[in-house]
Amino acid sequence: MVQECDLLNAFLKRRCINASQAVPYMPFEGLTLMKQMLDELGLEPPNLGVWRPHFPKAYKGITETWLAKNAEYTQRQ
Repeated sequence: MVQECDLLNAFLKRRCINASQAVPYMPFEGLTLMKQMLDELGLEPPNLGVWRPHFPKAYKGITETWLAKNAEYTQRQ
């Protein structure tokens, strides 16, 4: 996992305009990465379209959705 994080960070430093900032500007990779993470969790990404900005508030409630969907798993823990 450490190697994968290092590889992603090295890629972002070369790909993103302001990678040294606290919040890198990732107009293309950000949406793809978020969709991939949600797919891995078994959740549907919000349908905002391609041309609308995807702010964090669009993903509000995603934790509660996952917890409700995986109630059996969370009860065993």
